[in-house]
Amino acid sequence: LGFEQEVEFRGHDRYTLHSGAEKVLATMNNAPEDIVYLKDDGSLSNGFEIVTHPMTLDYAMNHLKWGGITALKRMGFESWSTSTCGLHIHMSRNAFADDKHLFKFVKFIYSNRIDLVRFVGRESSYAKFGLDNFVSSWVDYDTGIRQQNSLMKMLKNNDTNNDRYCAVNIQNAHTVELRFFKPSLNVTTVQAALQFCKASFDYTDMLTTREVVGNNALAFMSFRKWVRNRTDKYEVLDTRITERCGAMMGED
Repeated sequence: LGFEQEVEFRGHDRYTLHSGAEKVLATMNNAPEDIVYLKDDGSLSNGFEIVTHPMTLDYAMNHLKWGGITALKRMGFESWSTSTCGLHIHMSRNAFADDKHLFKFVKFIYSNRIDLVRFVGRESSYAKFGLDNFVSSWVDYDTGIRQQNSLMKMLKNNDTNNDRYCAVNIQNAHTVELRFFKPSLNVTTVQAALQFCKASFDYTDMLTTREVVGNNALAFMSFRKWVRNRTDKYEVLDTRITERCGAMMGED
């Protein structure tokens, strides 16, 4: 996993903007190894993008120095309340067991738009949900003709999609990018997003075709129940789902 988080400074003090950038680097990097680096982004008016190198979920939860992000909140930076910021999480493409695993993973994301919008707190034109849009998102720029593909064909050949502004972006050669998360300077919100990626990766890997077809296993409620039984690994995620989506039936 690796994430890209955009932040904005709403003031006009360039000194504070640069001080915030320096604080992130000084706090989150472990010399001589850099864990994060910073980038400009055209969508930002007065901010920067925090980009991590690849890491395991365990490293992110237990070893990443999150104080570099929480410090920005105290300095007057924003992320959640802006319209310009995003949180994108990259997952190693070659970590997926096979095309079927990737198919189930992507199908799960696109089959649960309503619940996932509640969970992440937004829906954006920069991260469009909708499977029809995803599988017909190759456009011939000379003719304007839109090509329709099957989902499996699309995933087997990632150059047949030229719209990266989808909830799941497959344009990158080495990663699958989830673009739909709303960013936050509250650490648990970002951690819940990272846990969601790992949990949905593991969950869709273990599903059989019979479970997908006959037991509605790609439904968000089925995923919630699976997460609830694994709070030793996904406690932050479980708590966040309850906060954003409400309690499950039968719970007080």
